[in-house]
Amino acid sequence: MTPAPGAQASPRPLRRDAELNRERIVAAAHDVFAESGFEASMERVAHRAGVGVGTLYRRFPNKEGLAIAIMEMVSGRTRQLVDEVLRTASPAEGIFEFLRQCVAMPSSLRALVARSPRLAEAHLAMVETLEAPVTTLIEDAQAAGFLRGDVTFGDIALILLSVRGVEDRWDAGEADAKLGRQQGERHLQLLIDGLRVTDSALPHRPLSRAQLDELLVRE
Repeated sequence: MTPAPGAQASPRPLRRDAELNRERIVAAAHDVFAESGFEASMERVAHRAGVGVGTLYRRFPNKEGLAIAIMEMVSGRTRQLVDEVLRTASPAEGIFEFLRQCVAMPSSLRALVARSPRLAEAHLAMVETLEAPVTTLIEDAQAAGFLRGDVTFGDIALILLSVRGVEDRWDAGEADAKLGRQQGERHLQLLIDGLRVTDSALPHRPLSRAQLDELLVRE
């Protein structure tokens, strides 16, 4: 039906604009926190997102709510990544491709997870959603004879934590950040080579899920 002259326009475009603003804010906050940590100001986030500070605070009255939204965004992206790898990569290489693509994604999670119990819970919920599909990648590679048989989901999580730790040792400047990424990629390749089938056995038991969860939220 054609609107009568003078009638108000449908509010749907406004709702879409509001959703786009929210997406820009969350993406900007992810990048800002990755660069400068959780201490970065909300004003800096608003500037990066191209919105007013008032708009930012209407969407997210505090940093904790914003950080949880970041985790939800990262969780969705990571789940899409693992699903895409399951669809497109060979069983022999899927887990290795997943690791490479995860490391290529910028992460601000380390700057966030130790800030409050709510953030820690959100992070662990994200890890829980990934356990089953990543375990499928592990089992597929083991069945194909390309991944050692004693590798667990916890080992994969620790590898990602280790590589992020290497990258985090570098300052946030552009040159240092690039060098950090390069060294993270180098470290990952060394670890990937260690994941491949070998006659040696790993010492000690893998972490239990409770031990892994404790480690992932430790400051």
